This record gives sequence, C-alpha cells and structure tokens, in this order.
Amino acid sequence: MLLILIFALAAMGVAVVLLKGKQEKNEEQGPEKKSSGESSSIVTSISDLFSKRKEDFAKARKAVAKSRFASVPLLKAPPIPKNFVGRKNILADVFSRIGNGPVLIGLYGKSGVGKTTLGSVFIKNLLVRFDEEPIYVDMRGASANPLSSEDVMIRVINLLRPSEKFSENEAKRTHLYTALLQRKKVILFLDNVPNLQNLKRLLPPTNCALIVTSVKPLSVPNLIPKKVNPLDTGDAQKLLLQTSPRTGFWGNEIAKICCDFPLALVLSGLYVASYQKQDCSKFLDSLRQGLKQLKSGSGDAIQQSLDVVLGICYRSLSEKAAGVLRKLVLFPESFDRKAAIFLCEDSDNEHLISLLSLGLLSHNDENGRFYFHPQVRRFLMLRLKAGEQALAEKRFAAYFLTVTIAAGEFYASGGKDRAQGLNLFDVEWENIKKGWAWAETNSEQDNEADNLCLSYAEASASLLGHRKSAVESLQWFEAALKSAKRLNEIEVEAKYHLLLGVNHTRLDQGEEALEHLDEALQLSKQSEDTTTEMKALGQLGLAYLVLGKPHRAIEFLEKELKLLQKSEEPKGEEFKLEKLGQVYFEVGDTEQAIGYYKKELEMARELKDTKRQSRISGDLGAIYVSLNDHENAIENFDKGLDLVKKSGDKKGEIVLLGKLGEAYTQAEKYKKALSCFQQGLELAQALKDRNKVCLMTEQMGHSRSEEHTSELQSH
Repeated sequence: MLLILIFALAAMGVAVVLLKGKQEKNEEQGPEKKSSGESSSIVTSISDLFSKRKEDFAKARKAVAKSRFASVPLLKAPPIPKNFVGRKNILADVFSRIGNGPVLIGLYGKSGVGKTTLGSVFIKNLLVRFDEEPIYVDMRGASANPLSSEDVMIRVINLLRPSEKFSENEAKRTHLYTALLQRKKVILFLDNVPNLQNLKRLLPPTNCALIVTSVKPLSVPNLIPKKVNPLDTGDAQKLLLQTSPRTGFWGNEIAKICCDFPLALVLSGLYVASYQKQDCSKFLDSLRQGLKQLKSGSGDAIQQSLDVVLGICYRSLSEKAAGVLRKLVLFPESFDRKAAIFLCEDSDNEHLISLLSLGLLSHNDENGRFYFHPQVRRFLMLRLKAGEQALAEKRFAAYFLTVTIAAGEFYASGGKDRAQGLNLFDVEWENIKKGWAWAETNSEQDNEADNLCLSYAEASASLLGHRKSAVESLQWFEAALKSAKRLNEIEVEAKYHLLLGVNHTRLDQGEEALEHLDEALQLSKQSEDTTTEMKALGQLGLAYLVLGKPHRAIEFLEKELKLLQKSEEPKGEEFKLEKLGQVYFEVGDTEQAIGYYKKELEMARELKDTKRQSRISGDLGAIYVSLNDHENAIENFDKGLDLVKKSGDKKGEIVLLGKLGEAYTQAEKYKKALSCFQQGLELAQALKDRNKVCLMTEQMGHSRSEEHTSELQSH
C-alpha cells in the first residue's frame, strides 16, 4: 500500500517528500531492515508528512498547484451533443405554455431517452431571459445512493458562496439557499430527481427558472410536465446518420431494432463508426441474434435492445480495455484524467480514448470531467470482478488520500490557496468519501487500512469542520479513534478524542463532549502534548457553556489562557480574551468582563486589527449600557463607529448606529439619537436590507415616543 501511495503522489509531483522520509527512515533502521521498506506502514510516512515533513510538503504542493490542480467549475450542465436532432414539438409546446410567468419545466421518461440533452437545449433557448451561468446538479436518481435535497442545497450554497461554512441549523441553510437564489436570475437544472419529496425543498424563487428530469412525472404547482418518448422514425434514422454515415443503408432496421431509443441509437452509430473494417451487416446480425436470445424471456423491449447494444460494444473491447472500463465505474460521480490514468494504469490514454469513441464513457467539456451515463453504469456494475475490484479500490483509496492531503494543504495556506483547497475538496468529495469508506470498512482486518483511515481524518480535519456536518465529521473521527487505539498511538488518540468533543459540542451534546474532552485532557498530559492539552481545556470550557454551567466554563477557559500565554507563540490569545469577556458578562461579573475586553482591545490595536477593535468597542458599549453608564457607552460606540467607517463595513456601521442611537435615547439626548437612526435608515435603504430598514424605523419610533413622554413629564 505504501508503494501505491508513493506512486499516487508521484502522479501529482510530490512523491519526493514521501520518498525522502522513507530513505531517511531506512538509514536510521540500518541495512538489515531496508528490505522490509515496501511493507512499512503508511502511517509512519503520513505522520512524517504532517510533522517533520510538513514544510517540505507544503512547498511541494505550492510548486505543483497551478499545473496540477486548476480550479474546476462547479455544477456545469453537460454540453449539447453535435448530433442532437428532433424534439421540436416538445420545445414548441413547452414554450407556448410558459408565456411570461414562472419557468418550471418537468421532463420525464426512461433513462437514456435524452432528457438531460433536452434540458440543455432548453437552457440554450432560455439564456435570453436568464443570462447568468446555469446551475446543474445530477441527483443520481437511478443510483443506489441518490443525492438528497440537503446535498443539493449544500452544493448550490458552496457554488454561490464558496467561503461559506456549514451551518448545523437546517432552517438557516434553507433560508440561505433561497436568499442566494433570490439574488440571481438563473436556471436551476436538477437532473435525475429521485422523487417528489426530494424536489419540494429545492424549488427556487420565481426569479429563477427550474428544469427537472425524472423517470416518473412529478406533480409541482405551475410545473409544465412533458413526457419524453423515443424519437420519431425519421429523427431516429437522422440521428444514426449524423452519428455514423455508414449506417445509411441499414439505418432503418437498426433504428427499428433499437426502438428509436436515443441512447441505443447513439451507441450503435458510434460502434459502427469505430469499427470501419467491419461490415455494418455483421453489426445488424449481432443485434438480431442478441435480441432473439433476450426475447425468450419477458421484459421491456427498449431496455432489452439497449442491453444488446451495450453488450456488443462491451464485447468488442480488448480484455485490458474492458478491465479499464470496469475499474472506472468505481468512481461514484465524475472524475478527471489524472485519477483515471492512475487507477487503471493507462498512462498513454489509449483505452480512455477508445471508451470515449464508443460512447461507453462521456466527457463534459465545460469542466473537463469524465462521467458515466446511468444506463452504462448499471450495465458495468453487473460485470465487476471481485478480485480486480478489491485491488482497484485499494489504489482508489490511496490516490484520493493524496488529493485530500493536497486540499488540506491548500486550505491551511490561506488566501487564494484556501479557496483552491475548498474547490478541490468540493469537486472530489464523493471520491474522497469513497476512498475513506474503503479504509474504514477494512480497518479492523488490515493495519494498512487502519493507517489510511487515520491519514484521511488527519488530512481532512479542518475541511470537514468547514464543509460538513458535525454528524458526518463524527463518523470520520470515531473511525480514526478506533484505528489510533488499535495502533497504540496515544498522542493521535488524544487528538481524535478532542475532535470528537468539538463536534459533539457543535451538536449541543454537552455530556458526550465532556466524556471525550476529559479523555483528551488526560491522554495529552500523559504524552506531554501541551498543544492538545490547551485545546482540550478550551473545548471543555465551551462544552460547559452548552450545558449551561458558565462558572465551570470560566475555570477551564482561564486555564487554557494561562497555558497559551506561557507558550512561545501565544497565537489566538485575543480570541480567548474575548470569549472570557463574553462569559463573565453573561454571569453578571461586568468588572471582569470589562477587564478582559480592554486587554483584547489593546492587543487588537497592537495588531492594527480595525475590524476587531470596532467589535470590541461595541461589546464594551453594551456592557456600559447594562450598567446605565451612558457616557462610557456612548464613548465606546462612537469609537467603534469611527473604526467601522474606516474599514468600509456598511452593515457593521448600521449596527453601531443603532446601538449608539439607543444609548443616546437612554441618555435622553433625543436629537442625536434620531440623527443616528436616520443615518442607519439611509444606509439600510441603500443596501436594500429590509430587516435593517424595519429595525431602524422601529428604533426611530421608539426614540420619538420616549422624547414625547419626557416632554409631557417635564410639563
């Protein structure tokens, strides 16, 4: 497995890092142990990778970043094939029914009848009205693991707001999905929708168009349902001719045997075009013979003819090409050329090209990714061989570990690299998840799989926290913890107890979090790992907050702060000070809260962090408001407002104007209060922020009411 991992890294230009680690390890062991290098554990190399070799690895990743991992456009619809024919009646009927109202089109029919292609044709015709880049999601309705509405929602959010962190609140995710689409005039194309329930939550606002495809009709208000049937006989023969002119004389009978079904016709035409030396009549004989054999049993005539054509195409392949094809079907979604070459050991692309020419594999020119038609995938899944599948899955897992490492390194680098890491993680997520699943499934019986399972978790820890739910993260970290225990890795065990505690806290599961965090604290002390110890203390504080025990939280947060201040690089101290200020304010100890906030403010000034200074000033102002110390409240809100204006944060400016206005109202300085609210209202109107407009209007009304009451009392 280690050799597989090294070759996978070599494909990305970073093998030198692992090789260097392996050579040095062998030198330390002495000549008598060098022979066992091939079977040495992956975790040794990976732990080197993430400790001693981390800097070298990061440099290597940056060196190959542009050439090896260019950003991949997300959610791109498949292009319209050059040989597209027919469907004029469907297009005319649907467009006559759309008018000027909302655009909701539902195409349904058998898999392979051409719904996806027709959807792309509708997109082309609708771009006059919806000129923004269309959003395409294949929901994989025919697969064993279709995408849920939640999966689709997250993909759309990641596309429209790439830096967005996953929210555990389902209502917030749904709101964000709708809010982001409300700002777009875009076509949402949901392909292969599994059922109506999955569609209902995904309906976009009326400013967007919706195109859905499914096997069965879906009943949605205002959706125009249109069944897509096989082609008319004339269009079927035309499609055959455009795919391969050699079918001309035999086109009528081929089309008849194929039931005028588009996928069967295209595959037939491509087969005839690929085998120029073979007489077309032989292909026709093969069709007749294959269909005759299937006719002995009952079944769907269209499906039977399609299976016959697929069988002919498949049997025409060399054994090696057929093996490549069977391995490629292991990819759960789309994949790139590098992954295909590595998995199938097809370095010259010979077999990849032949599979494309036969139509057994498809390519999306818009994003450079390969994929399978669901019908081809179904056909191939039945022909996978257990032995070759096991070896291929092992290579698959090793390769996508290297992809995960690359994504994690980019993300950790920050800046543009951070966005690159998120893009790579999003694009390859289904493949990464499959690679991890292999490692997790085989970990109890295979030490190498244990090591691989640990490595996946370590490489993706930060990315999982940013992109995935706490529930999903828990699965990865629980598996990693079991692997760490089996391998007797105490330091690593402590880290996964820590990560499990973090994610239980994300789910407001305080008791479960405490159990893991206590264990992390004890193990980190045992191994003298002060970094993990410090993090465990801080997370224990957060867990006690979840449990509603702020005084216990303070105890652990202050211990964490002391350890941090003793460390050589107390990075992040300002965050700890802010949290303690918040908790002390929560328990009513305003003196301590003010003290911590002032220390944080001093640090923010030293770091010239204007945004943080403005926020702290606002928090201090809120504390002084609670103490009825209007003078100090106004002073801090004023300072915060000046700072936020310099940073250009208009939303932050509205918030502080509202707080300053409230402080002036309480101080009975009504003219100044109204001036603040008026400025906030104008800014909110300029930003078209309805919520803030309502808030400013409400606060203005309250201030005027207070002024009127004050005047009456003075008389």
